[in-house]
Amino acid sequence: MRGKNATAAPPRVEGILPPERRRLGFLLMVTCFSLMLLSSSAELVHMVPLLSALGLGTTAALVGTVFGPSQVASRLKRQGQMMAARLILSPLAPFVLALAMANIGIPASLVITALLGCSRSRSRCSDSS
Repeated sequence: MRGKNATAAPPRVEGILPPERRRLGFLLMVTCFSLMLLSSSAELVHMVPLLSALGLGTTAALVGTVFGPSQVASRLKRQGQMMAARLILSPLAPFVLALAMANIGIPASLVITALLGCSRSRSRCSDSS
C-alpha cells in the first residue's frame, strides 16, 4: 500500500540561468569538459614518444606505465589514510549491502546500515566540535 504522497512528483529545481540561456550554458559546459579531457588524453598519448625522443628509450615506456598509478598514490598520500580508505571502500558499499540482503535478509541489512550511518554521523559531529 502506498500513501497519498507516493504519487506526488518531486519539486522542480530551477537553475540560475534564465531559460533562454540554458542551452548555451550546457553547450559551454560540455565543450569545457571535452577540451579538458582532450588535453589530458593528448598528454598521455604523446608522453612516451616525447620521452623516447629525449633519449630515455625503454625507460619512457616504464614512465608511461606508472604514470596513472603514481597519480593515484600521490593523491592518497596527500589526502591521508582515512580519506584513502573512504575512497577505496565507498564504491563497495552497495555490493556489501546487496550481499548482506541476500544472506541475512532485507530488514536486518537495512537496520545494520541505518545503525552504521547513525554511528558515523555522531562521530562526525563529535570530530567537528
